[in-house]
Amino acid sequence: MTEKDNDIYNSIGRLDSIKHRMAISYPNQNGKTAISFLEALRTNGISPVRTASIGWHAFTILGMIEGKNLKDLERKDIEPIISQMQNKDWGSETRKMFVSTVKRLTSFAKQGIIVNLSDDQLYSPEVAWLHPRRYTKKNENTTLENRQGFTEEEVEKLLSVVPEIAQDYDRDYLFILLTYESGARTAESIKLRLQDIEIDEKHNTAYILFRSSGKSMPRKVPILLAYRRLVDYIAKHALRKDPNSFLFYSKKTQDNKVSYVYVASLMRRLCKKAEIRHRSLYKFRHSRAQNLLSSGADIKTVQKMLGHTNIKTTAIYLSTIDRDIIKAVRKERGLTIDDDEGEKKMELKKCPRCQRVEDPLADRCGACGTFLDAIIAFKYEQVKKKDSKKQEREYQNGFKELRKDYDELKQLVLKLIENKKAK
Repeated sequence: MTEKDNDIYNSIGRLDSIKHRMAISYPNQNGKTAISFLEALRTNGISPVRTASIGWHAFTILGMIEGKNLKDLERKDIEPIISQMQNKDWGSETRKMFVSTVKRLTSFAKQGIIVNLSDDQLYSPEVAWLHPRRYTKKNENTTLENRQGFTEEEVEKLLSVVPEIAQDYDRDYLFILLTYESGARTAESIKLRLQDIEIDEKHNTAYILFRSSGKSMPRKVPILLAYRRLVDYIAKHALRKDPNSFLFYSKKTQDNKVSYVYVASLMRRLCKKAEIRHRSLYKFRHSRAQNLLSSGADIKTVQKMLGHTNIKTTAIYLSTIDRDIIKAVRKERGLTIDDDEGEKKMELKKCPRCQRVEDPLADRCGACGTFLDAIIAFKYEQVKKKDSKKQEREYQNGFKELRKDYDELKQLVLKLIENKKAK
């Protein structure tokens, strides 16, 4: 599989576009230097995603130096650039990347080398004084708030509004539920193929095989919540006879897989419709880790499920959900917390008639049509009785009207016969 096949964000295309704009907007030496800088980053193993982001900042910097040559920049020229950046309404991570791009681009123009972010002593003196972390926004929560994922109640709200937003209801509903339950990265979900799915009908379980990537170990993840939706979706899949076909199929793309742009847009619209704070699809991964750990799952088990190569990465999620600390603090203040107290969890539903397992939001059994919720079943029977009585009344009223019309017609016919005999 080529690098372009793995580029779900179209970063290579964006990078080419940025370089093209640089060549047109800055045909002088600065434009050529910036393009060489981006190519050197790729040669040094920087990903297309990150290089494209750096390229955007480099393009912005070229517009700020007002015709001065990158090789001739001094500290007095750099300071106004940083001042302009501070006046922009950018988040902390964007500010940090901009400052680091100023350092690396300027050093590349002067020295012709790509300096690693950690090698401060190698930067040219004109930019060595810059420290990206100093330019983060004050009072901005860049740790716990950014790591805060979705509760299962929020995931359920998102799923409930899918019918009102999605282009393809079955596909998009499954994408949201499967991405959350598996703890997959967005790219991993998009690139899933039919051959990566194993179905265990006996135990109502599906297994998803996630292959090794640069960031993750290969792993096999059991799926329960999305099992029924997954089985039904595959049964109707347009390319189900080809095991190499993408699971989340789309006719609108060349490679027949749903695009990252679409699923990112879907997520924004779902959050808006469900009236919950927008977070990226990647936060489903955070959410799954946090929810498993808060439910008492062993950290090594969570590490295997997420495919983390280092357990320290998994441990990051512990910083937001330590129930033992919560219990200790509440106990100190004379309060208690029950073991089963906490957020609402999604649960599978089982048909009482045929025992078929359905997903948490299902109202009726997909096999026999039985209502899975007793309250909904009761309300349905009440409505059914009312409709039945209403239909009976309408029938009786209609029959009465028909009888009346019949009697009138009969009298008219008899009268015509009598008139004919009289003549």
